[in-house]
Amino acid sequence: MSQGPQDPYGRPYAGGSAQPSGGPGWGTPQPGGPQQPPQQQPHWSTPHAPPTASGRDVERPSPWGTVALVGLVVGTLFSLGYGVYALTARRGIFVDLADDPSSVSRTVAEDSDALNSILVIATSVVLAIAIVLWVLAVLKGRGRVALGWAGLGLTAVGVAVAVAGAVMTSGVDDAKDVDSAVTGYLLVGGGMAVVALGLVLGILALLATRNNGTSTQGRSEPSPSYGQQPQQPQQQGQPEHTQQFPRPPYQQQPQAPYGQPGQQPPYGQPGQQQPPYGQPQQPPPYGQPGQRPNLPYGQPGQPPQHPPYGQQPGQPPYPPQGPSERP
Repeated sequence: MSQGPQDPYGRPYAGGSAQPSGGPGWGTPQPGGPQQPPQQQPHWSTPHAPPTASGRDVERPSPWGTVALVGLVVGTLFSLGYGVYALTARRGIFVDLADDPSSVSRTVAEDSDALNSILVIATSVVLAIAIVLWVLAVLKGRGRVALGWAGLGLTAVGVAVAVAGAVMTSGVDDAKDVDSAVTGYLLVGGGMAVVALGLVLGILALLATRNNGTSTQGRSEPSPSYGQQPQQPQQQGQPEHTQQFPRPPYQQQPQAPYGQPGQQPPYGQPGQQQPPYGQPQQPPPYGQPGQRPNLPYGQPGQPPQHPPYGQQPGQPPYPPQGPSERP
């Protein structure tokens, strides 16, 4: 006889054939329904490297390096251009005046003076801006390498030589001063060439540190997190360390599994089991020593046995006494 639908415990559902709202089988999986695959345990993976002190994994390059690089390129072109002009066209005018003053017309001399003034002003402004941008980039940590320092030194020497030559060429009003002007423009052209060489070294120094945010001498290493050892520089030829596992505390021996040699006895006396927590320890009976393991009679460790009342030690026990039988 069918009793209708029942729950997994064999009890009929309340209300006849109605089933709980949870679905058929009261939470049991349906025969035809989809079954969830077993969940896999997540695999352990190596954590990522901690970010730097500024909160970024890769430090962005300084914009001053790019601006200074553009300024040095333009300054190199201007210094080379004016150096070539000073050694050729401008110096040639004074050479012709020294040989034959009538060979140079007044119009040609005035045009040369006007062009020279424009080139001197433009070159001086461009070089000043380029050198200032270069110094700012060095202060921000870019170009702090040997090429950069050598370039700054050559630039300073070239500027000094060019200024000395410009002083010799100024104020040439008489034909007697033409020879000093020729020598002065030699110094100006040579000084501009030295300045251009120094700017080229500065460009190479900025390019050498372009991929890094700061140069090796200028950037600061991020401080390690609290409790971590500072990272040592990796030597060439040694494998890279990917993960360091935690070490046990100092002077702490690893504990062996329960039952293995080296296991410490429970809390209390060595080898003695303690009563359950909250119950007092039962003292031994009055006049008896502590409990010992039960051993057969006569073996060492067995406490002395007292014979029954009225029986001497070593005497066999009395036979059992019952009601006397009479014939």
